[in-house]
Amino acid sequence: MAGLHHIENDTVAGTIGGTLLAILPNLETTDITRTIVLGAVGAIASFVITQLCKWAWKKLKNKLFNRSKEH
Repeated sequence: MAGLHHIENDTVAGTIGGTLLAILPNLETTDITRTIVLGAVGAIASFVITQLCKWAWKKLKNKLFNRSKEH
């Protein structure tokens, strides 16, 4: 049964190449630029939020542990 799902490397390369060649003429510079900018903004936002969460968790943890030591 495994032999029925065998795909030749030439077929895979042809399919990928054809797909890329069909997509490339439809891409515009503005689309590529927008994608790069949105990716950068998303990465920066993710980094900043992660740092804020780490800072807040550290403050909360210190506050909780300091209270439990006092009692």
